[in-house]
Amino acid sequence: MEFQELLTHRQSVRSYNDVPVTPEEIQVLLQAANAAPIGRSLYQNVHLSVVTNKPLLQQISSIAGEAFGDPAMDPFYGASTLIIASCVEEAASTVGLANSACMVENMHLAATNIGLASVYLYGFIHTIAKKADIVRSLGIPKGFAPVAALAVGHTDQELSPRPLTTDKIQVSFVH
Repeated sequence: MEFQELLTHRQSVRSYNDVPVTPEEIQVLLQAANAAPIGRSLYQNVHLSVVTNKPLLQQISSIAGEAFGDPAMDPFYGASTLIIASCVEEAASTVGLANSACMVENMHLAATNIGLASVYLYGFIHTIAKKADIVRSLGIPKGFAPVAALAVGHTDQELSPRPLTTDKIQVSFVH
C-alpha cells in the first residue's frame, strides 16, 4: 500500500472480535517499532511488552475501569493483544515519552498495512504504572515506566478509507 493510501485507511478501532493476532503479525509490528526514530539511538532506554494473556488483560482492564469510575469499562475494547511501550523513568515525561509515541504510531501504521485493527492508548497507563505487581507481570524492567500502548486485533467493523485533509490542525507558515 502506498503511504498516502495507508494514511487514509489508518483509524482508531474500538471494536474487536476474538480472532487472535498471530505471532507473524506481532513480528511485523515489532519490526515497525524497531524502525521508529529513537533519540540518540538509545534503544536500550525503551521497552515493549506484548500482552496476549487473557487473564492479565482482564486484570489490567478491571484496574483501569475502576480508575475511570466504570468497572465494566474495557479500555482495550476486546482486543486480543496489547503492546505497552515503556521507557526509562527519568525520561517518561520527555524524550522517552516521545520515543514511545513514535514506536506506537509506527506499529499503528504497520497494523493497518497488514489488515489489523488498532487503537493508540494512553489514559489507563498512569493507573497501571502505580501498580508494581502489574508492572512486574508485564515484564517491564526495573527503572522503566509504561507510557503508551497499542491495542491490536481483528475487527468485524467495516473500515473505510477517509479523505486526507489539512484543515484539522492550525498551521502557521513562517516565511
